[in-house]
Amino acid sequence: MHVQVRSFQEPSSTVTVNPGRGLTWSLSGAGISLHGDWRVRYRLVGDVDRRGTFDAIASGASISVSATFFMPPGEAGRDSFIRSSGCTCHIDRVNVDLHGEGGKLYSQYLGSVKTNMRNNLQQKICDEAQKAVNMDVPDNYQNFGVMTCLALTR
Repeated sequence: MHVQVRSFQEPSSTVTVNPGRGLTWSLSGAGISLHGDWRVRYRLVGDVDRRGTFDAIASGASISVSATFFMPPGEAGRDSFIRSSGCTCHIDRVNVDLHGEGGKLYSQYLGSVKTNMRNNLQQKICDEAQKAVNMDVPDNYQNFGVMTCLALTR
């Protein structure tokens, strides 16, 4: 089984300073096109083993992640910390086409769960973005070349 990225629409990016609170990083207009293999196995009357390929497109994606800088009480003069303070994500369109044996039948089923797929994908994107802010950024904090105090709250 493999998945191949056929195309990627690079999003536009903005960073907004929220005085006294931190930063908000927003991306909009992202999209991706994938091609890969699928396989379904189940036991009905006999063993059913269907396989084929899929084409998937997610477009019009936007995400906004807010981060707060703070210094723990009693630790003046030490490094400040950064934590995600919120995330929103929206994907305008998700489309999956299955090709191969039984592909048309399974594609109809996918249509009925498309909203659930989009909601799960949006949540997963926010979870990963917040994890990056909360875990990856502090690990690399010393490499940031910030010359100005952006925000500091207690």
